[in-house]
Amino acid sequence: MLYLIHAIDKEGCEGLRKSLLGEQIEYVNSAINIKIILAGPLLIENENDSSGSLLIVDAENRNEVNIFISETPFFINGLWETLMINKFITISK
Repeated sequence: MLYLIHAIDKEGCEGLRKSLLGEQIEYVNSAINIKIILAGPLLIENENDSSGSLLIVDAENRNEVNIFISETPFFINGLWETLMINKFITISK
């Protein structure tokens, strides 16, 4: 089952994001129990700064996704203000 993970950073946490980015990328790229379909930052309009994260993952169930997210450096260090996880279906490629 596909899941879409949409997370928005807390305001004023650009430095925290930058300091954790390498660790976050390493964690996402080493995922074992879920398959990462797509992952990347949400960008502020007309800027290169990030304002959040978007991931699409393939997992057996929601619990696997919850475990994966709860162990990310961004989550552990409180970067995200909001976090939404939804089942996702593709209708076109």
